[in-house]
Amino acid sequence: MGIVEDATEDLLFTRYECETLAQSYGVSADKRLQGRKATVLTNIFTSCIS
Repeated sequence: MGIVEDATEDLLFTRYECETLAQSYGVSADKRLQGRKATVLTNIFTSCIS
């Protein structure tokens, strides 16, 4: 199990809440994505063939 934590970095108490969840459920540090590291960037390329 892993946790995605406050990907937009605009939630005030999320770090505390996620730390509590991680401790309660035994989620290791390598299974926690925090802040902007949890954001996925996608590029969509569309090509038209005529």
